Amino acid sequence: MRGKRSGGPRNNVAFHSISRKNVHSVMALNVSMLATCLQCNGYKDYRLVYSPQGGFTCVSPCSQGYCKHGGQCQHLPDGPRCSCVPSSIYTPWGKCCEELSVKLGAFFGILFGTLGAILLLGVAVFVILRFRGSWARFSYPLDSES
Repeated sequence: MRGKRSGGPRNNVAFHSISRKNVHSVMALNVSMLATCLQCNGYKDYRLVYSPQGGFTCVSPCSQGYCKHGGQCQHLPDGPRCSCVPSSIYTPWGKCCEELSVKLGAFFGILFGTLGAILLLGVAVFVILRFRGSWARFSYPLDSES
């Protein structure tokens, strides 16, 4: 069974004329030879892809993971465009959202949270070491006779 196709014509694939001198044998006309006669027009950076079910199709870079770090890809005639979506800690930027920067608020939150945890741990160690010797004075032997 052949792949499901839409009823409308494909207007984003341009066909170039094939002359008899291009075709040496009907059996020799393979996918790579046909690909040299087809090209994607109308949209920049689209690639021609062949699948046995659907034939030749122009594929957008957006369907190939063009935008990084969760960026939203838009199909535009002058090429793909990424809309970078920030997260709670990082802000992506660049043509393909490939660069990451840490948000200032998140940076200070991580910095002061870490410093607070280190300070709390230091106070706990100090208290344990300081009062370790005084715990022995308040211990009562269990085997003493009264």
